[in-house]
Amino acid sequence: KFSRMLMIWGAMSATVLSELHVVPNQTSMYAEYYHGTILNEYLLPALNRTAEAGPPTQRKFHHTMSESIFMRETASCQKAKTTDQWLESHQIKFWGKGIWPANSPDINPIENLWAI
Repeated sequence: KFSRMLMIWGAMSATVLSELHVVPNQTSMYAEYYHGTILNEYLLPALNRTAEAGPPTQRKFHHTMSESIFMRETASCQKAKTTDQWLESHQIKFWGKGIWPANSPDINPIENLWAI
């Protein structure tokens, strides 16, 4: 009756990619899963890389944390207050609510990556 859905999380910069995380089928995307699995197991390791060269999935994202801004979509787990607190506790700079225009896939960098 309904088409199957595949949920994938990834992070990117101009020259670097994170590992992709395929969310298991029938997993509810609550803030706890988002923090505990996606951010802890995929974002933090990507942000902590040290390699200057190599494949895009192995190079470091930035020279200093102040050079990066973590951009989020509007999913409730991503804009939850606990997500803001998690990002702040890990000293990850992010844009708060109302900074990034809603429903603007034309200026959302990840939409261009998914189009490939």
